[in-house]
Amino acid sequence: MKIVEYFIDIATTKKHNGYFCNVGEALTIVILGSFCGLKNIDQIHQWAVSERVRVFLSSYFGIDHVPC
Repeated sequence: MKIVEYFIDIATTKKHNGYFCNVGEALTIVILGSFCGLKNIDQIHQWAVSERVRVFLSSYFGIDHVPC
């Protein structure tokens, strides 16, 4: 089971400015960033938007968009 699949049942009820962020994908990114030793959300976001990590997230987890 992939990490994203584990969080698939988390229900959300809000949209933010017309954009919906998949909570499971966001949690997966945070967990993976934490595994890499990143200490806060700014570091995790900078890591996640790098080209190499975006390819990794897309290839292995099906995450094609990193939330801001």
